[in-house]
Amino acid sequence: MGGGHLLALTLSKRKSAFPQHGAGQKPPGLVGDDGQIAAEHGKVEPLRRRTRYYTWNNTNALLGSYKGVTGIKTGTTSKAGACLVFSAERDGKTLTGVVLNGKDRNEDAVKLLDYGFGADEASDMKLRKPPSDAQSD
Repeated sequence: MGGGHLLALTLSKRKSAFPQHGAGQKPPGLVGDDGQIAAEHGKVEPLRRRTRYYTWNNTNALLGSYKGVTGIKTGTTSKAGACLVFSAERDGKTLTGVVLNGKDRNEDAVKLLDYGFGADEASDMKLRKPPSDAQSD
C-alpha cells in the first residue's frame, strides 16, 4: 500500500474530519492534530522519483552547418526515401521546406534555402558529421 493510503488509514482511525466545501468557498483544511500528522508524514515519506538519462543524437547535418538552420526532422521510409523537413531563419525571415526521396537531401535543402534567402552558401558548405554512434535513418 502506498504512503498516501497509509496516511489516510491513520487519519481515518482517528475519526478525522475533512469537511466538504462549496464553490467559491475556501477549503477548511485539516482539523487539529490531523494537520500535524499529515505534515510529519510528508517529511517521513518523501516523494520517490526515478531518474533516467538519455542521449539523443541529431542526424540533421544542416544544424551547425548552414547559417540560421533551426531544425526540424530527418527520416527515411521505403516509399518516401530519404526525407528532410527543414527550417531556417535569417534577418526575421523564416523559411521551411521538405525534401522527399532526395539523392542528397541536405544538398537539395541547402539549394532551396540559398534560393529563398538569395544566398550562395551551398557551393562551399561543409556538413557537420553526426557522432559515430548516432543511429542512421
